Parts: sequence; C-alpha cells; structure tokens
Amino acid sequence: MSEERIISSIKAVAKRANVSIATVSHVINKTRFVSTELVEKVEDAIRELNYRPRVSDEKKRRTRTGTIGLIIPDSSNPIFANLSSAIENYLLQFDYTIQICNTAYDINREVNIIDTLRKKMVDGILFIPCTDHLVTGESFQKFRTPLVSIDRRLVNVEVDTVEVDYERASYQAAEHLIGLGHSVFSYIDRPYEQQHSILRKKGFWKAIEDHRADPKQQHILRAGGFDYEDGARALDSLLQLDPKPTAVIVFNDIIAIGLLSAAIRRGLSIPRDLSIIGYGDIPVAKYLHPSLTTVSYPTQKIAAVASELILERINEPLTRAAKTIKVFNNHMLQVRETTEQLFRKAD
Repeated sequence: MSEERIISSIKAVAKRANVSIATVSHVINKTRFVSTELVEKVEDAIRELNYRPRVSDEKKRRTRTGTIGLIIPDSSNPIFANLSSAIENYLLQFDYTIQICNTAYDINREVNIIDTLRKKMVDGILFIPCTDHLVTGESFQKFRTPLVSIDRRLVNVEVDTVEVDYERASYQAAEHLIGLGHSVFSYIDRPYEQQHSILRKKGFWKAIEDHRADPKQQHILRAGGFDYEDGARALDSLLQLDPKPTAVIVFNDIIAIGLLSAAIRRGLSIPRDLSIIGYGDIPVAKYLHPSLTTVSYPTQKIAAVASELILERINEPLTRAAKTIKVFNNHMLQVRETTEQLFRKAD
C-alpha cells in the first residue's frame, strides 16, 4: 500500500468517525492520550471500513496486546474446561494471557463475542465454532485476524485447523465392540451434524464394513441436547429399536453417563445387558461404577498444536496457506467396565 493510499484511508476513517486525522493517527499508534469515547468512534470506523494500516515490525510488536481470545461452546463441559487450562498454560510460556469466552452453542452469542474480542484488539483467536460455517468468515479474512479453528473444520473460510482424527477414533471404538462379539449396536450422534460428526460416523461404518458386520443391524440415533438428561432420554429411543442393540457408542461422555445412569435405574445390568462407549475420557469417567469405557481426547497435543499455530500466525500472518493438522494417540480407547464380551443367553 502506498503512502498516498494510507493517508487517503486515514482521511476516510477520520471522516467516518467525525474526528481529525491526527486523532486517528494517535489512536492507531498510541502516541497520545485520546478519550475513551473518541477511541471507540475511531475503532468503529476502522472496523466498518476494513482499514488496516501498514506499520513496521517494531511498531507491530509495541501495539500487540499480549492477549489471545479463546472461544469455546460450553464452559461446563469438562473437555473444554481442560482444554482451556492446557492452552492457557502453554501460552503462558510465551507471555500470552487468554480471554476465555463461552458461546453456549448460540450463534448470535458467538457473533457478539467475536465483535467484542475485535474491540479489545486481541492478537489472535482460538476458536471452537458452533457450526461449520463461520458467520463472520468474510469479515475475518478482510481484517486478517489470526484465527485457528479447533476441532471443527470450517467450510466457508480458509483458516488453520487442528482436529482429532475422528474417523480413526470412531473406527477403533466400533472395532472393539465387534471384537467382543457384538453384532447389533448403535451410535448416538450429537443433536445436529457437523464435519467432525460426519467423520465419526464414517469411521463407525467403515469398521462395520471391514469386519463384515451387517449394516442393517446397526442404527444411528440423535441426542436431543448436550446434557446428562439428554443421555437419559436417549435410552428410551435405544430400547425401542428392533432388534435391541447389545452395545452403543455415544458421541460424548456426558451423554454416555446420562444413558448409563438411566439404564441402571431401569434395572439393566451394565455391561451384561448393554455395553457402552463414551467419548472424551472426562475425569469422572474412571471413577464411575461401573467405570466408563471411552475414547480419550488428546487434550495436551491439541492445546500445543493449536497454540503453536496461532503464535505462528501472529508472528508471520501471511507467509503460508492455511493447513489442517490431525492429532491421534495410538491408545485412545480406554477400556474399562462398561464393555465386555457379549453374553449369549442359552436357548
């Protein structure tokens, strides 16, 4: 961008904010005190005009906030709480603090949070989006805000992504059940579909195909929400299937625990009557009775890779194309007490 173009852009910002060019310059370069009211007017104009001043590397370093936003969909979910802690600890090594924001799976709230983080001029954003479509995707690309998507592959904007190899993890869970002699089992999916849930089901069906199980005997159900009670309600749908499944894989531990609790209250013997596999390996999973067989979530690896990607983007924002990194541990399946060899009743 030429000097003439930069001056022209500053004039446009000054005109939109109804302030002087000098005031805009002081806000951008932080060279003099400017009232909060005028700072907000200038920052609003900058965002509305998608204006990005060219500054030297030294000035860039001076104007960084040392803060990275972390947007998660559910702060009550132990997986996201543990991931937030791991990311915070990792970035602390580089003198970065994080601001954690919870969308509660609400798209409008997600948009407002992103806007708030921009106003705070965070250096980058780590993000677990509510859906596969980033509502503010076009705006993100115009602003060149460093962004890394965690666990969700966005389809409408090219950003760095770190995700679990969900297909392989789901394959491992289904293969475990087949190895135990189960030929009729189900998968309880999340309330609405996203790319990572599609990959999980792909692994589920591939295991069935590879081991020559009958696909007509398997069923995909959908949970009504993300809470323990939604897992308890899912048991009713599961028991209405014909033939009744002898095992089930659940998309997260919270739903699996809700289902497990409801099954025990209903008088079912777990795992004799129903084997259950969860996903996430949240801390309480191994302390349940019976303890929950589950696919572990590689929290530390995800946190490290995501943190390294966002730091790389902050320091060298335009040096390479977006990339996706898959993370997998060879021993992700934690076999405990909710799965066992199929018990076959005597005829």
